[in-house]
Amino acid sequence: MEEKEGKPYVLSKGYIAIHHDEILAIGRGGYQSFVDKDTRIVDACNHIAIPAFIEPDARFVMQKGSHVLELHAFLMRYMRHGTLTIQMREAIPQPFYKDYHFHVLKPQKKDFQLPVFYAIKQMHQDKLQLPTFPCLSCADEKVSLQNQMLAAQMLAMKEELEAYELLKMLTLYPAKALKLDHLGMLKKGMCANILVLSAKNIHAFFYSLDQDQIAQIIHKGVRIYPSLLV
Repeated sequence: MEEKEGKPYVLSKGYIAIHHDEILAIGRGGYQSFVDKDTRIVDACNHIAIPAFIEPDARFVMQKGSHVLELHAFLMRYMRHGTLTIQMREAIPQPFYKDYHFHVLKPQKKDFQLPVFYAIKQMHQDKLQLPTFPCLSCADEKVSLQNQMLAAQMLAMKEELEAYELLKMLTLYPAKALKLDHLGMLKKGMCANILVLSAKNIHAFFYSLDQDQIAQIIHKGVRIYPSLLV
């Protein structure tokens, strides 16, 4: 997901070479020169590949008596819908910061998230200023949702937002806001957090309520769905 002259640069019949947990190369055509025991190839022919989503404001309150299984299920729901980096609002038990299905960030002060159902048009009408990096979060006082994909799809239809801008609200903008320089884009040297989608293009992905469009989830170079998901 690189840009040329402000436009998204999309490869047809492309591949992504991954060395350990890092993107080694992105291109089209032959990739045999990259194949070795430490390098894997994501062949996205007939699919599209995008960066995994980043949740900037996950809310789970560890109340007295709460079982850790509830928290694990909460985080796994995020992961199953393509969110691999999760910024928590409240502190959680230490083992969850090292889970191989997702990367949980410790709480920090922030003012950049865009609540999931907040109407951008209304913000302009009320003369409210959009954040520097308008991030799409599932945080909402009325709705319990751990699905940024569905949130973006609903926002796309409600606000008629451009699909590539929505993608940046889920990936590039939260990466910039959280100062995660290794995330948010697909290019050489970035962390290999990748979603492979069975969609024709980004517009078709967002302007649909189909929840079965994620064909593969790759976290730090390892495919965790469909092979390692529990």
